[in-house]
Amino acid sequence: MNWPQLAQTYHSYVENIQVVCHTMVRLGNLNDGGWETCSDPAYRPRKPCIIYSFGINNDFSFDDDASRFYGCHIHSFDP
Repeated sequence: MNWPQLAQTYHSYVENIQVVCHTMVRLGNLNDGGWETCSDPAYRPRKPCIIYSFGINNDFSFDDDASRFYGCHIHSFDP
């Protein structure tokens, strides 16, 4: 599998909703910097929690919102 195929496979997987969620919450910017997350009690991070955020490209909006909303410690990486 070449790099473009791998990137497409990865994005198809992570952007595909795989559980029934009743409370979707947008964390981060509406453009490239944010993600829709499930905030149902079964899936919501509980303190103490750590979130690893990859590929931030100097946009910390998801990381900042996740820290405020869930109270998690965030590790941001830009490989």
